[in-house]
Amino acid sequence: MAVPVDGRGGDPWQYDEEYDDTYVVYETVEEAIDPAYAMQVVECLIAATSSSDSWIPSDTIDPSMLGWDAYSATVRTESRFVVIGASDRPGFEDEPPARIGRFLASLLAYVESDLVVELPAGSRLYRGRMTDDARGLLDEVHAEPSTQLGSAPSNLAKNGRLSPPGISLFYSADDLQVAIAEIALHSEYDEAIMGAFRTTRVLRILDFTRPLTTLPSIFATDDASRRRWMFARFKKHFTDMITAPVVLDGREAFDYTPTQVVAEWLRWVPVDHIDGIAWPSHLTDKLNAEAEPGEPIVQEEGKDDSTRPRNIALFYGHGTDFQSDPPTTAELARLNQRHPTLTLSTDDITMHRVVRSVRAQEIEQVDEDWDDPNPLFMTSGW
Repeated sequence: MAVPVDGRGGDPWQYDEEYDDTYVVYETVEEAIDPAYAMQVVECLIAATSSSDSWIPSDTIDPSMLGWDAYSATVRTESRFVVIGASDRPGFEDEPPARIGRFLASLLAYVESDLVVELPAGSRLYRGRMTDDARGLLDEVHAEPSTQLGSAPSNLAKNGRLSPPGISLFYSADDLQVAIAEIALHSEYDEAIMGAFRTTRVLRILDFTRPLTTLPSIFATDDASRRRWMFARFKKHFTDMITAPVVLDGREAFDYTPTQVVAEWLRWVPVDHIDGIAWPSHLTDKLNAEAEPGEPIVQEEGKDDSTRPRNIALFYGHGTDFQSDPPTTAELARLNQRHPTLTLSTDDITMHRVVRSVRAQEIEQVDEDWDDPNPLFMTSGW
């Protein structure tokens, strides 16, 4: 949030951050307006409003209303393994762990929002393994389907968008082609063995492909409405980060940290338990663009995100939440075997070859004095 500073009182240069009218008005209305018309609306609002020349962050902002950018910077460079919710020690509230705790606590309202959906029992979720010899691996997979294609053992669990090394999650997609493209992106191999797992019960998913349908008026000033707007801002930043293309040059260990911390918090803290998180694949539009005319591989562009293929990570690691159908001898011998959450039949195992392509696009030179029509969004005080 921001407050005005006019020429009759206060000195805007004494503050670390200062914003002009265009910046503040755009930041206020951009979530509620079609991007194609946003700047036109902003210009009309500025022309119709008599405001001061400068804006600064409000010093009365709710301490839980924190910005994603500031949260990301803190969890990457200052603190990530200790979260303080409350303490009697003087000064704790300004330290990185406490700031992270306030940010994460403010996200719990998402679990009670219209983003939570039910994944019906019997739903298919696709997951697989890349290999240099699919036929050679197929016998092993047929012998122990759910073990070979389910969540990786902890000692083999690699760094992921929602989980650090050693913590295993079930990364999947509800579309076969998207699932293959996602795992191929992280592998030098060109063959894949895929399994279509089936859910055995209804699962609750926090679905970031869905729009928020209960946003308050942009003119609302009460704390609850302000928090809803902050949730909308978080949704945008989280989705942008989790769908960003990955360059596997070592920086992913650093870049994944903010989304990993959020996912772990949402996995363990909410009273109303959720089973996983869904998000759009950044590969969807590429698959559409490369499909043969009349034969789209995935949903066409322009469709509502809630009807397009999703990546889905379930909070289930290697173990008894997975079972082959019918169960293997090893699975039947487990002493702690319980009713599985996902099953995999050998009839639902397929082999695929990945065809890769490269397309070059010239980078346009931009004039240094170019005025960006979409300015960076202001985040709340930290």
